[in-house]
Amino acid sequence: MKKSFARKAHRHDPRYVNEGQPSSVGPVMIKNTQRSIQLPLGSFTACGAAMTLDYVSAADAIPDFFPVGGTAFAVRFDDTAGSEDMNTAICTQIIAPPDGVSTVGLRLVASKNGDAPGATEQVLGEIGGQLEFAVLNGAATGRYLLPAAIPLQSGNPVPIRIFVNANGPLINDAVDVHAVDLVYIAQQ
Repeated sequence: MKKSFARKAHRHDPRYVNEGQPSSVGPVMIKNTQRSIQLPLGSFTACGAAMTLDYVSAADAIPDFFPVGGTAFAVRFDDTAGSEDMNTAICTQIIAPPDGVSTVGLRLVASKNGDAPGATEQVLGEIGGQLEFAVLNGAATGRYLLPAAIPLQSGNPVPIRIFVNANGPLINDAVDVHAVDLVYIAQQ
């Protein structure tokens, strides 16, 4: 078996040695500084209601966990007549990451159970008091980025709210939120 090794006089190109040496790998050599933090759906609660989300879809205006595909779940904002889960927010919070500097946003995977006429459902996200929204088009599962131009302060709490509304009088399709993460640009 042949063994590979560097000769004693071997020198690494100093531009690619990340050992803190002068001219080692630095921020300009790292092209993608976007980071994300997964927000587990189980960490969300009904805002202001002192209620946890559950798997019981009752005639109430509070979103519920909903089984999807037998092995996963989503948070469902239902369209049950008379108790639509419209404008009822779910909340969580995280601690701002130490390397976060700017351009924070929520990235959601969401879908609708149909595309009934009369209303266009929107998913809204609020990060640190700044509200953004995305229109859900059709019943297909989509990925939506809700950007927010708030400064991240390392170690400070970042409150997060998500809710659904419509440009019509009421939502008429259930909206499922399958996954949520916080995306940001990292300081190098």
